[in-house]
Amino acid sequence: MSRACRFVEWRYAVCDRIDPVTAANHRWLSGYRHPRCFAEHVADRLVAAFDSPCPLMDGAEIAGDPLETLPVL
Repeated sequence: MSRACRFVEWRYAVCDRIDPVTAANHRWLSGYRHPRCFAEHVADRLVAAFDSPCPLMDGAEIAGDPLETLPVL
């Protein structure tokens, strides 16, 4: 009985530093993961607003005041 061997080639990259602007953007955006930014009633309105595809700001305005809806989004 003969067996065929298959090899899978893996490639990876090691990044030793990230662009400072990208790092700052990631830190700023990560603040929105905090529970204080989530409001279930706003999330429900956003789900309904984006039920059909539309631009980001249009959907945020449909769901309410963008100052309230964008952090939840």
